[in-house]
Amino acid sequence: MGLHNEQSSPGPAIGVSVCVVQAGRVLLTQRARPPFEYLWSLPGGHVKRGESLRDAALRELKEETGINARLGEIIGWTEIIRPEKHIVIAVFAGRYESGEALAAADAKAVRWADHREIDTLELTPGLAGIVNKALGY
Repeated sequence: MGLHNEQSSPGPAIGVSVCVVQAGRVLLTQRARPPFEYLWSLPGGHVKRGESLRDAALRELKEETGINARLGEIIGWTEIIRPEKHIVIAVFAGRYESGEALAAADAKAVRWADHREIDTLELTPGLAGIVNKALGY
């Protein structure tokens, strides 16, 4: 069993997302694909082989929303564990720099939401805590 089986079985995939804040609001995307299709989440996606977490976060943010941001520290981690996949997602803090928020790539819609709106939206699991932390609530 041991080492041979551990090396041949796939481990968790790595993902990133960015909690971009501007004027007391956070940038959210409505997911266009499973898992969590139609739920609101942070822009993000998979890390490509050889790509740093920061580079992946900035790339995914730009691809999904057209927004550029200055990344801060990792403010949280989340996991998606399902029979068919296991993804570990690093969540970066981000400050808006430029661009117009437009839905692209894997996003059905994009919006800026303040802390009051967060409670009214259907969010991906665990997202409210991360967003409220980033907004200081």
